[in-house]
Amino acid sequence: MRPLNTASKYAIGFAVLVVVLAVAAVAAYFVTQGTGDGSVPSGGACSANSDCQGFAFAQPGAMACCNKTCQKLYADWAGIGVCGPDCKSGLLEAKGTCYPNPRQLGEPCDVVTAPCDGKLGSAGQLYCCGGTCKAQVPNVIGIGICPSA
Repeated sequence: MRPLNTASKYAIGFAVLVVVLAVAAVAAYFVTQGTGDGSVPSGGACSANSDCQGFAFAQPGAMACCNKTCQKLYADWAGIGVCGPDCKSGLLEAKGTCYPNPRQLGEPCDVVTAPCDGKLGSAGQLYCCGGTCKAQVPNVIGIGICPSA
């Protein structure tokens, strides 16, 4: 049996690290689940995920107890629902870099993976213009287009 080359060792190490981090994230969610009755609305004080109305484990858009407040979960880079301050928009990105989908005015966007809250061609609605969500302006016949500046 041949010994592994350096690249293979790094790849195996990276894969193990990803699995360990995923298991730790899942364990953290289970540890914070209490016996709440799900009666706390968005923005209300909580002590466990199950206190929040609409709690669903790791589901983007569902509610969870984040920093002792019921908040919606953001979709992280892997599509897993995570509290905003812990959410990473990419594997190597910093925590807190996720934005809700659809994106809002002034937030970074991508037409396919991170759309804005609007349709192309609808004046006044948001659309991804040059990587930022902007309100479309009407052209000479009233169709919404990205602003020039």
